[in-house]
Amino acid sequence: MDTAKLRAEGAKLKASIKEASARLKEIEAELLKDGPGKFEECTVVGESSQVIVPEGDDDTRVQELAGEHYGKLFEKVTSWKCVKGFADVVNALFPTRTAEAILKRCTKAKSGFVKWN
Repeated sequence: MDTAKLRAEGAKLKASIKEASARLKEIEAELLKDGPGKFEECTVVGESSQVIVPEGDDDTRVQELAGEHYGKLFEKVTSWKCVKGFADVVNALFPTRTAEAILKRCTKAKSGFVKWN
């Protein structure tokens, strides 16, 4: 198969997708001006509020305002994330069999992809 032709076709498709995406954003902006509605071709979802957990000064102020009820508004969640160089750290800390067992459960295959310029 001629990969040069495929690359050229892929680049052309990427450019047309980029152009179409820009036009779609313009269309969506116009549709949003008319407000929410359900149509055969699309559903226009109106603006709404999303509840977020405040940070920094906002969190401090919310704690002051909520007082003893703060714990009823938010739940404390502890989470873990992998350290940088996770696989190297695992291999350095554990015997081979244990390291392999840990890595098997903590890693997944990532497919390759083509990044268009």
